This record gives sequence, C-alpha cells and structure tokens, in this order.
Amino acid sequence: MNSQIQGEGDQKFIPALSEHALRKLGSASPRAKVLLDKVAPDVVASRPAGLGLPGDNTQSNYYPGPMQLTKDEIFTVTKALEARSIEHENTRVRKTLVSDKTIFEVLQASVEADSTTFEDVVDGRSVTICIKRGDHSVSLAKLCECLEMASEFAANELQRSVLREYVRSFRTGSLEAYRVSQKQ
Repeated sequence: MNSQIQGEGDQKFIPALSEHALRKLGSASPRAKVLLDKVAPDVVASRPAGLGLPGDNTQSNYYPGPMQLTKDEIFTVTKALEARSIEHENTRVRKTLVSDKTIFEVLQASVEADSTTFEDVVDGRSVTICIKRGDHSVSLAKLCECLEMASEFAANELQRSVLREYVRSFRTGSLEAYRVSQKQ
C-alpha cells in the first residue's frame, strides 16, 4: 500500500495500513464500526493525494459543488475579486448555472450574512460574481461567543484587543481585522 510517513498541509495523509486492518480496529465498538463504515474508503484512498486546483489527481474545498471550475475561470474570478480588494483567504468559490448563465458564488466565512452581485470584465471575459457572506456562520458564531468569554480572562488589554479583533474578523469576514490582531 502507498503511504506517507509525514503529511504536509497540501497533501493527503494516507495511513500505512490496509482498509481491512482499519476495519478490524473499528470493530472495537458498534459505534466505531458505524462511523468507520462512513469514512474508511476515503481514508485509505490514494487519490487525490494533493490539494490545490481541482483536477483528476487533486481536490480543493476552495471550489465546492458539482460544477468544476477551470483554471481560466479561477484566474478570472480571482482578478475580479482583487479589483474590489476582496481577498481569497476566507472564501470558497462555487460555479452555478442560473437560466443558462454562469454565476460564480464567492462564499465568504463570516457570522453576518448578506449577498451582493456584480458583473465585471477581466481580460475581455465577462464574469458575474455573487459575494455571499455567512459561510460557516453557525460555527463562527459559537467561536465568537467563546472568544468573548475568553476575553474576560485575558491577562491584559493587549490580549483583550487581539481577541476583539478576532471576533470582529469572524463576525464580518474582514481580513483586515484579522491582520490588525496579528500586529498587536
């Protein structure tokens, strides 16, 4: 079996055991068996082995949905977002069809939820983009609540300020707030 001794952030870690051996480990309890039945084939699958642009040998959660984006489409959307100072670190892009028109939905991680649609032309290509804030909103709301509680136990104002900026970033999707937190 193909295995890796160590994993990188852009590589899938493949355990050095067979699916049969993994299932044997999972037979320790009925609950473990049920959970393992859901994930075992994916855990031991050797492909895709890397993350990045979606393709035959790679996958990426930055581009969810059944319609795969081409490299040209990713480039076009990225350029259109950069022109509006929208950065990709807390976004995912999904391609959809609405009445035979391709729309690129940019899902931005934030507690606050809203949407804005715009059209742009990048290198002669017309593109329609819908920014949808609120991706992962439930999880981020819980995180913000925990960070606000943690700020009560901060050792000093600097720590409280860092936590406030984290909360502001996660609530609004502002990467600038996150960067401010890192400079303090």
